[in-house]
Amino acid sequence: MTLKNSKIALALFCFLSIAFFNGCAYSFSGTSLPPEVKTFSVSTFPNNSGQGPSILSQSVTNNFRDFFQRNSNLDLVQRNGDLIFEGQIIGYEISPVAPQIQDGVDVAARNRLTLRLQVKFTNTKDPKQSFDQSFSAIRDFPQSLNINQIDEAQIRQLMDQMMTEIFNRSVANW
Repeated sequence: MTLKNSKIALALFCFLSIAFFNGCAYSFSGTSLPPEVKTFSVSTFPNNSGQGPSILSQSVTNNFRDFFQRNSNLDLVQRNGDLIFEGQIIGYEISPVAPQIQDGVDVAARNRLTLRLQVKFTNTKDPKQSFDQSFSAIRDFPQSLNINQIDEAQIRQLMDQMMTEIFNRSVANW
């Protein structure tokens, strides 16, 4: 081994040793959680918007759980996790966008679905990180699509937009 290679190996060994022994909170998953945070729980998000498909509450709750399981190393528990997510669906609104004139009449070329959640996040290990905040996401659909045809996969795409923001706010501290 050359002198240059041994210096690089020594530097890498020192960096990894310091990171390991300090129990640093940095993770390559993008989270910045201390090592004592190991679990999370998500309560059912009731649909208090008065709108939306009957599956909306369950879809939002499942998408929330799935997103955190895919993007963190935290274990999902039924209740009383180290991180607790509670909330409700406060908005499910459809509005016309992209107006155009068709046969002399103004019509919307697309419809916009807006989904809004109120999220209460409790970090039991570091209460300063806790928050209660609303989040929203939008998705445009062709005007020809019947709103009743919006399915769970499309709601999941909408939720992924919002979940990135919630994830960053709660565990990535961005």
